[in-house]
Amino acid sequence: MTKIRGFAIRGVLKYVKHSGYPGGVAAIAETLSSEVAATYEDEIQRGEWYPYPVYQEMLKAVCDRMGEGDPEFMAEVGHFTSQFEGNTMFELFSGQTTVERLLRNAAPLWPMYCDTGAFETEVGDGTLRATLCGFPEISPYHCNLLPGWITGMGKAAGAESGEVTQPKCVSRGDEHCVFQASWK
Repeated sequence: MTKIRGFAIRGVLKYVKHSGYPGGVAAIAETLSSEVAATYEDEIQRGEWYPYPVYQEMLKAVCDRMGEGDPEFMAEVGHFTSQFEGNTMFELFSGQTTVERLLRNAAPLWPMYCDTGAFETEVGDGTLRATLCGFPEISPYHCNLLPGWITGMGKAAGAESGEVTQPKCVSRGDEHCVFQASWK
C-alpha cells in the first residue's frame, strides 16, 4: 500500500486551521471513514509514514467541505502547503533559491513525500515540465493540489508570476500525470 509522509498531511491540516473553517479539522474529519478518522485522533507526526488513504480522504473532504467540490480549489491548498513546506525546502537547498534550481531539485525530493512513483523534471529558462510516473492510484485531489504547489514554490523562489497546466493525468486515463509550468 502506498504511504505518504506526515508533513504532507500536516500542510493540509495547517491550511484548514489557517482558513478559520468553522469547526476546524474536527469538522472536516467528521466526514472521513471511521478507519481513517481514527488516525486524526492523534497528532500527525511530520516524519512518520501514513497509509495513502489517510491523505487521500482528507484531500477529498477538504475539497468537498471547503471548496464546495470544485477540484480547482485544491490548487489553493497546494499553494498554501508550498509556503508551509517552503522553509524546509530552502533549508535543504540553501543558496539555490532560483526558480530553476529549486524546481530542478524537486524531483529527488518526491520520495520524501510519498513512497510510490517518481517525479521527473525538465527545467528550461522560465519553463518546467514535470512528469509524475509510477503512481497510477494517485488521487485526483492530489493531482489538483500539485499545480498550486509548483506555483507556490516558484513564487517562494522569486518568480513574479507563474502558470501551471496539467495536460495529462492518470485520473483522465493517461499513463502519467504531466505538469507544464512557466514563470517570469
